[in-house]
Amino acid sequence: DKKLVPRREEDYCIEPRGIVYEESRPYVVATTEDHADFSHYRLDRMRSVRIDKDTVVPTLNEKQSRQFKDIYNYARYKLFMYSDETVSARLVCQNSCLNQIIDFFGPEELTLHKYDDDHFEISVKGSRTGLLIFAQQYIDKVVITYPESLKEEMRQRIENAQKAYQ
Repeated sequence: DKKLVPRREEDYCIEPRGIVYEESRPYVVATTEDHADFSHYRLDRMRSVRIDKDTVVPTLNEKQSRQFKDIYNYARYKLFMYSDETVSARLVCQNSCLNQIIDFFGPEELTLHKYDDDHFEISVKGSRTGLLIFAQQYIDKVVITYPESLKEEMRQRIENAQKAYQ
């Protein structure tokens, strides 16, 4: 059965701040009484939406105003819209995937350095899970070199995948 399964019984009560798209999927970026920061929700998965006359969070708090000038700055680091911690990472990449790297992270977000004749190194920021998924997609072209904890988590994922395919 391909029916949508709710994550919880009670209603979500959000104050929409805008809409962003990730891989052609629409997300509403919102504030709530419970979260100090923005949160996001897939619009195409929402059911029984209603407009309440009361305002949930009338204005952005000071932290939100400083940290997120707009919702696109919030969404920029939510790779694949994962909302876990944002980390700074270094990746060593084959020269052949430069265009894909620029398309994914955006030219303004990249710091590129020549690593050797066949590779370059980049420094990027993104959600921890999103960076791991990105590295998995380019597993034969991209290596996480920093932070060590992210590199180790990738090693573990590769080991688990090898076991699954034996």
